[in-house]
Amino acid sequence: MKKQFKMFMWVFLIGMVGLVACQSKKEAAKPARKDMLAAIKEFHKVLHPLQHEAVPAENVQAIRDSLDHLLALGDSLYIAPMPKDWQDIADTLDTLKNQFKANGEALKEAAKGKDDKAVLDAFEKYHNSFETMIHTLVDKGKLKPHKEEGEKEKGSEKKE
Repeated sequence: MKKQFKMFMWVFLIGMVGLVACQSKKEAAKPARKDMLAAIKEFHKVLHPLQHEAVPAENVQAIRDSLDHLLALGDSLYIAPMPKDWQDIADTLDTLKNQFKANGEALKEAAKGKDDKAVLDAFEKYHNSFETMIHTLVDKGKLKPHKEEGEKEKGSEKKE
């Protein structure tokens, strides 16, 4: 009887360790929940050089190499909680986020193939859906317009 109890305890202990290990892996697999502003900034840091360097050079390999990271950041943006003061545009933003997500899935599918033009076209659609979302947030007064590096603020030019 004592031997059976010890065996039962070992099996129980091993099962619990396995259960905890599996739970940890499930939690680690989920993208981190960031606030939407942080997710937008992080996504843009990866998207911007691809759009302004890789696309003009038709460097599809750079897009393919960054794709998993870019799509993971896009997923984080998609699930990020919306700031409370954006609730008045929640329906519009949900529609834009759904289009963004769909374009990300289309990019992922295009990247599985060998057609570089299809990848560039799908990337453009993904970029444009992100840009539409950002422009809508700016137009609705939820974000400030983004200035590119080297761009001067209005009225800051020196008069000669």
